[in-house]
Amino acid sequence: MKKLFSMLLGMVMAATAGAGVMDSFDYEAGTLIGANGGTGWTNAWANNYSRNGGNYVVASTGLTHTSLTGESGNAAYSPGDGTRYQRMLDQKYESGIVYLSFLMQGTTAQQDPYSAIELQSGRDADQGRVFQIGILRADDGIGNSTNPELRNEEFYATSRSAIGGGRKESVKLSDFNTSVNLFVVRFDLDNDVAAVYFNPDDKTDLTSGGVGLSLFADFSFDRIAMANFVGANSTTIDEIRVDTVAPVLVPEPATLSMFGLAALFLKRRRA
Repeated sequence: MKKLFSMLLGMVMAATAGAGVMDSFDYEAGTLIGANGGTGWTNAWANNYSRNGGNYVVASTGLTHTSLTGESGNAAYSPGDGTRYQRMLDQKYESGIVYLSFLMQGTTAQQDPYSAIELQSGRDADQGRVFQIGILRADDGIGNSTNPELRNEEFYATSRSAIGGGRKESVKLSDFNTSVNLFVVRFDLDNDVAAVYFNPDDKTDLTSGGVGLSLFADFSFDRIAMANFVGANSTTIDEIRVDTVAPVLVPEPATLSMFGLAALFLKRRRA
């Protein structure tokens, strides 16, 4: 039992350790423009596209997920159409194994929205986009509701065919829901492939498996964007992390409670 609790403590400590890149949006309420916290960034959040007065603001309550620990701060919130906020990383990720993880919660997938985390390389916005994950449109004039590869009310991940190029491959992750969802992506940049995990738990092996996705040759990225266009989907994003090691996921609270009761029972038996 002592060994078990030591293992759990190690999991929690590892999960709360700072990622290479992290933003928990621990900012004061108001616009996200100019917010410059977290680690692993070279600049502040900037709005590089906006229409209809679209904006990201700091939500007063951050998102939490049963498989993730170490959540803190607030969150980024977009009330709807349409804006993209972007931030530069302190390095270009172009080799080895790299993990991207984040929390996202939406309100509706109606009216064919686009609500996603994007990765760019070398250039901002669409011109530099190499990867997208979330509620996606076809990006070639065909909405989710009619494109057989990007049906409405579903979460997808999409790779581009080149920097700023057309769509290379799309994979479905799940039907849409309004819960807080944990997305984890493992990029193998030496072999130009990715694996995507939707709401993984502590039993998920993040070093293998997942939903496979091919990438273009010499895939890389050096910036991250949050985008929310079209429709009325209000989106909240939190706990953006990029690191060369997998995020450590923890058992659900009920499982931890069982361990606690077992330890108490053992202690009483020994008394």
